[in-house]
Amino acid sequence: MKYLDPELPIGASDATRPWAVAAARTAVVAAAFCLVVLALLLGNAHILKRTNPLNHPEMLRLENELEAAGKDQAKAAEIIGRVRALDLRLRQDYARGFTSARHGLALLLVGLAVFAVAARVAGALQPKTPQPAPRQGLTTATALLLNQRSRWLVIAFFFLITLLLAFAAWVPPPR
Repeated sequence: MKYLDPELPIGASDATRPWAVAAARTAVVAAAFCLVVLALLLGNAHILKRTNPLNHPEMLRLENELEAAGKDQAKAAEIIGRVRALDLRLRQDYARGFTSARHGLALLLVGLAVFAVAARVAGALQPKTPQPAPRQGLTTATALLLNQRSRWLVIAFFFLITLLLAFAAWVPPPR
């Protein structure tokens, strides 16, 4: 990461070099933060997708015990109390997962905003790199068109990868 080393010249003036380095490092930290938050959000979504408070094994076991209790009112009342306590705990855990997802999404958006601002500042403080001359026989308009097409190709590639990952994340697992 040569552009993060403060000893190497980055092309900015001496007055703006520390700011450019700080902005670049902030962008790297913000990107790492966003990746960590995204991984945690995906893990939380995976857990929420697989859990259902009504189909919890302990809840099903208590329902079977309640049916087996039959007409014994004391035992049935004790089981119903355990069912209510378990139901409350499971629903609170389920709701806590959605609250965590909302908070994680807010953190992700703030992290992305910090990343965007820091990357923009770091880019603005660095001088423009010289562009190579077009190949022999190519006009400037043709070279620009080729550059534009290659950028769109890279964008399309990453868009397809994103769609593939989103599809893989939302397809239900085989039973």
